[in-house]
Amino acid sequence: MANVALIGRAKPKTSQQKARISKTLSDHAVAISWWSPSSLPEWLTEECYVQRIQPRLRTIRVRELAQALQASEAYAGLIRSGRRRPHLRHGQALAQLIGTTQDASGGSSVS
Repeated sequence: MANVALIGRAKPKTSQQKARISKTLSDHAVAISWWSPSSLPEWLTEECYVQRIQPRLRTIRVRELAQALQASEAYAGLIRSGRRRPHLRHGQALAQLIGTTQDASGGSSVS
């Protein structure tokens, strides 16, 4: 099993694989540079993510999470397990996915 893990993490061998990875990284860098923190609602804070969103992600299928984030299933699995924390630009998509909304008092609630 350890050898399988090493193979999975091996450097890409073909120019096609390298080009695909490069394009993905470039696309993410562009998305981050165009994203504005002011686009997030005030209630969607890191505390909200930790207390309300992250615990509910375990109930979401990895494939659905990957589609909502427009990311790989491997990355979505790491987010779902709590081993990775997504960029803030994904906050609204995650909140919608689990049904978290702002209530009348300004706090967030789970539908």
